[in-house]
Amino acid sequence: MSVVKKKYQIKYSGDGSPSTKVRTVYDPLMSELANDFEIDIEIVTCHGQQGFMPQELDFNKFYIFAQMVPDTFTTKSGKINKLVFGDKEIEITGGQVDILSLTGAKPKDAMIISDSSGQEIAIVYEASIYILNDFIHCHNQKELDNSMETFKYIINEATKTPELISALKSGAEEKGRRALELALKKQFKERLKKEKIQLESAEKIIDNYTQELTKASRKIISTQSIIEVIQKNLEEIPEGSFE
Repeated sequence: MSVVKKKYQIKYSGDGSPSTKVRTVYDPLMSELANDFEIDIEIVTCHGQQGFMPQELDFNKFYIFAQMVPDTFTTKSGKINKLVFGDKEIEITGGQVDILSLTGAKPKDAMIISDSSGQEIAIVYEASIYILNDFIHCHNQKELDNSMETFKYIINEATKTPELISALKSGAEEKGRRALELALKKQFKERLKKEKIQLESAEKIIDNYTQELTKASRKIISTQSIIEVIQKNLEEIPEGSFE
């Protein structure tokens, strides 16, 4: 009896899907990756906005994010005009020039991918790839060619470490465990965020109270001085001097 090979799905979501021409080029490559990894793939275009991220990450999918970082990272907006892959330098134009530059501390369990010149261009984190620029934003053939160069380089670098492949090909039990861990982390992060908001609110109240208390203290001191001067002036006026 022949075994029917599963057909893995390729999905595009987020802030607008790529054009038909772009998908015609990317779909075969994505399908090949999906078969190699034995997993569905979802490409999410975010343009730096966390709001376009899926509410819940499905560990039965391999996510590739365009212009996005995990919420544990801090970034600032930047621009690039070229990338270097080995001996080859490619010019970056159009929407692909916008990139998120990483700032602050980076989680130890994250893998940062840089081009040959040291420019940080992607993050491998929790079995997902976060590409820092809008690599899939293409308006002409040159941009599409550069997009493919960038994507292939990142995939090649990402798959050099066994952790990603192991995570993608792990069984249902392992995926379930990691999904539970992620759910718990999310709950704690949300609670931490609420507590920080309450702390900031309390600190603001205390700060405002302190400022008002300082103003009141200064007013008291100033008024006391004025009263003393007036009383002294009154005492210095001879009685009956204007009779």
